[in-house]
Amino acid sequence: MPDKFLELIGLAHSSRPDLVPGFFGALARAIVVSWRMVLKEFSWLTVLRVIAYAIGAVVVGSLAAAYLTDLTEPVMVKLLALSGIAIEESGKPAAFLTGFAGITMLEGALKLAKAWSENPRLPLWKK
Repeated sequence: MPDKFLELIGLAHSSRPDLVPGFFGALARAIVVSWRMVLKEFSWLTVLRVIAYAIGAVVVGSLAAAYLTDLTEPVMVKLLALSGIAIEESGKPAAFLTGFAGITMLEGALKLAKAWSENPRLPLWKK
């Protein structure tokens, strides 16, 4: 059934196998952050912020998983091997974690771009 739905919307599971686990990773991240936002303060403005954040996090996390999992998967496998954990199929867990961290990676990239715009030089070392 899910494969038919993905084919119907043009995202066949075989064409983007990282999209579905990445979507659920991003959804998990959105739920965690949204819950914290609601616990701090509950108002209608907070509810609107939570909805906007959740939509943005899911979109960014899904896209990050779809396009960056090929880069993050070998790193995850090596880190797990260092800790003594062998994993046979690492594609879906790597896509889930990439989707979970997608919005955080975007926020970091935006902070780097802002810092670069204020002081455009490479931070190699202090003289």
